[in-house]
Amino acid sequence: MSHDTELDRLRRWSDAVTEITRMVNSDSGAGLLDLIAARTAELTGYDFCSVQLHDAEHQSLLIAGSFGLDPRYVEHVNTDRPIRLRAGDDFYDSPSSRAFRERRTIEVASVADTVFAPWRPIAEEQGYRSMLAVPMVIEGEVVGVLTCYSRRPGEHAPTERDVAELMAGQAAVAIHTARLRRRERQALARLEESNHALQRHQKVLERADRMHRQLMRVVLADQGLEDVVQALARVLRAPVTIEDSSGAELVHADFLSSRARPLPSVADPAVAAALEAVQSRKQVTVVRPEESDGPAGDDFWVGPVVIGSEVVARLWVRAPSRGLGPLERRAVERGCLVVAMEMLKRRTALEVELRLSRDVLTDLLLGEGAHRPADLLALAGNLGHDLSVPHRVLVASMDGGRGAPRDPEVAGRRMVSAALRAADGIRPKPLVGLRQDTGIMLLPTASTSVRGPGEVAGRWRAELERLSSGSRATVILGDSCADLADYPAAFAVARGALRLATRGGSVGRVVDLAEFGVYTVLLRSSDPEPLLEFASAKLAPVRAHDERRGTDLLRTLRAYLEHGGRTSEVGAELMVHANTVLNRVARLENLLDVDLADPRARLEIQLALMVADVADATGVANHSPRA
Repeated sequence: MSHDTELDRLRRWSDAVTEITRMVNSDSGAGLLDLIAARTAELTGYDFCSVQLHDAEHQSLLIAGSFGLDPRYVEHVNTDRPIRLRAGDDFYDSPSSRAFRERRTIEVASVADTVFAPWRPIAEEQGYRSMLAVPMVIEGEVVGVLTCYSRRPGEHAPTERDVAELMAGQAAVAIHTARLRRRERQALARLEESNHALQRHQKVLERADRMHRQLMRVVLADQGLEDVVQALARVLRAPVTIEDSSGAELVHADFLSSRARPLPSVADPAVAAALEAVQSRKQVTVVRPEESDGPAGDDFWVGPVVIGSEVVARLWVRAPSRGLGPLERRAVERGCLVVAMEMLKRRTALEVELRLSRDVLTDLLLGEGAHRPADLLALAGNLGHDLSVPHRVLVASMDGGRGAPRDPEVAGRRMVSAALRAADGIRPKPLVGLRQDTGIMLLPTASTSVRGPGEVAGRWRAELERLSSGSRATVILGDSCADLADYPAAFAVARGALRLATRGGSVGRVVDLAEFGVYTVLLRSSDPEPLLEFASAKLAPVRAHDERRGTDLLRTLRAYLEHGGRTSEVGAELMVHANTVLNRVARLENLLDVDLADPRARLEIQLALMVADVADATGVANHSPRA
């Protein structure tokens, strides 16, 4: 090749690149792909050329620009013989699709080759006998394929391949640049259109920052979660509710008026979907219940209160009649952050309270520690508790309900949190803690509070049931202790009474130890062994029979004594015929060797059952569980 020929080729190459660049930079960019195809054919000497781009779904290659190709051929390829990119589709293994997938130049020396059979008819119709498919790659992405066609068969010269590949690279740059310029023009247009909106948004941000500072002042002033939520309701001028992750309401604050509408039900599919989005995406979500077809005032906004990576609560805002806009959304987002900070403070304080009080309670109630009484008083005093004054022992438990947490740690936090709320403001400070699943409160009998022990116990029960919707709480008002040595026995009696109460169906109420009557004498017995031996020997024949035969005579015996021997009532409770009750009573009399019509015999059996209940409740001896 002569110097003049090479110089001419370079000049033509430069002119082509300049023309393509000028087209890219033009306002319209129309005809760019046709220009690329034409200049590629001119520089390589091919008869036809096409620029193929993938569709939006990356399913097929479509001829988007061409030179020399019959328009009917282009339409035929794009419509009837699409160049597929997915395995398993028809026309999947075309040279162009292979070049796109494999990112390399694919050459077909002759369309008569077997592999080209599906496209041979349209190739012959167009008039080409060989082709070259070159991928157009920019920044690691294949944007399309530059395909060149020749009327002559046979392998193409290396220079032709080189020029085609250079043009493919230049075409990829041009296409990519054109897309960027188009996006740039669109972005500039959007910026111009939204200039006023951006200014308004800036004002929204400034107002949101002022709102956030207002809320932060409440947090830093250590005014508590209730005041934080009240401040948020004032900022939003709308009702605000905080509920925990299980749906139990923690705090509610209204703006000006009382709450007119409860939170939407999670049974509503729209609400359930919104809560799922809040949980998974951790972002503020608009909730419109399906049954609502009214104005924006029927909407709710709900946002996640996140500590670490856990959604620990949800913040609900009922939209006022004017609706909620960007400012309010930003305020809800900031409100979620502030509530999270306050809840983290409360959680940390609660964990510290539990950790520090654990040693005191272990020594005081179980006698398991090594502290001397004076040291124990000093240790409690450092925590703000004055154990030198009399305290009454209160214990509480929860039965399972749909709102009861499965995580023991969460359940324990709720137990103690409810106790602290119930005893809030009482001085000297009550000592609150947890032993396994039993809540404990040592309540000063003489305090500055007008609330008596019964009211505090009732508040504790109500707080527990509020935090665990559908569950029932039982609180026992135990003995008052004036001396440190009195606490272990008082705690054991109260815990035994709690177990008896829950077993006897007294859940969901406050029970004073005095209500247990003769049971209290047994619970307080310092030497239960003689009574235990009596009860064990008395009930042994019935227990052995039930264990051996798989019967439930002990339950029949209890029911018979509780109903005063009225067989019809016993049968109704046990859901058996009265004759069946009589047969069981006869069997019991035979096993116990007594006449159950004899008042003295019945008294002894009732005492034995009572002792067995107390032994089982307090764990002082191993007995078979109550039938």
